[in-house]
Amino acid sequence: MKIITLLSALLFSISGFCQQLFLTNYTDTYQTEILYSSESTSIHHIGSDFIIATTSNEIPTEAIVLKQNPWSS
Repeated sequence: MKIITLLSALLFSISGFCQQLFLTNYTDTYQTEILYSSESTSIHHIGSDFIIATTSNEIPTEAIVLKQNPWSS
């Protein structure tokens, strides 16, 4: 019974975080360092002048939201 309660609580806490998949342009490495240093941001791809990442915090002001809750079924 304790395991079921623990798993339910874990599932609820994970689903409670709203994430956003976003695309943003960058011009220097300082912008990428800021995203890397954020604990709530996961970088998925770095192109020659753009980054695709997910975050549970606010996205950068110049970023474009690609999808809300991208990892939900």
